[in-house]
Amino acid sequence: MTRIKHTYLIDDNEFVLMIGEKSITNHPSYDKVSTFENGRLAFNSLKKCVQNNEQLPDLIILDVNMPEMNGWEFLDAFAETPELADIPVYLFTAPVDTEILEKAKEFKLIKGFLSKSLPFKEIDKIAALLLVDHKA
Repeated sequence: MTRIKHTYLIDDNEFVLMIGEKSITNHPSYDKVSTFENGRLAFNSLKKCVQNNEQLPDLIILDVNMPEMNGWEFLDAFAETPELADIPVYLFTAPVDTEILEKAKEFKLIKGFLSKSLPFKEIDKIAALLLVDHKA
């Protein structure tokens, strides 16, 4: 993989989605971003991709506290879907507290944490990690 072709950004805050989408699409290593206001919408999209044998996202950035299906519920469903096992997930929180850190240990698929501010250097770090991991 030379680029991160598709990122899912999942958060219930419209402003955070707008800023996050702009930050990701303006970064030279990222192409497309799809935004979702809750975990249910994102998971339904993933299920549809699996069912229709469509391209899955290369990365998921996930908020924890959301209505309908929160981040933990999303991760439970995600973990039960083997076709999604290779997609890295980063929790998108502000701030990262001890309770979230402890709960996150239950999910091996979580690769790290991002600040809600989603600074350019954070998405740059993820790009570097994902692009190096796929070169091997």
